[in-house]
Amino acid sequence: MKYCSRCGSELVDDAVVCTHCGCLCDKANRIAQDRYNGLAIGGFVASFFSNIVGLILCIIALNQLKKSDEKGKGLAQAGLVISIVSLCLTVFFVVGYLVFIIYFFIPAMRWM
Repeated sequence: MKYCSRCGSELVDDAVVCTHCGCLCDKANRIAQDRYNGLAIGGFVASFFSNIVGLILCIIALNQLKKSDEKGKGLAQAGLVISIVSLCLTVFFVVGYLVFIIYFFIPAMRWM
């Protein structure tokens, strides 16, 4: 006879879910833990192409991973870092470009 790891009630040998507390049994619990969070994977991949979309997906994935037993926390954290760094670089280059345009071309246009 098996016993539930959460509540300790007696289980049938081929039980997948505890009838008392609803907890997944050992085999079903291991299968659920082997899954990767889809948003973590999507956020990691999206962080290379669209930093805002990757940032949003990774934040949502991290919030979901707090509540579930899925894998993918490292992917979500890496995607979050990549998204933030690429967003900062994008802002830095856009501001630098605007300063360059204003500094070199606006004064030159006044003399024409």
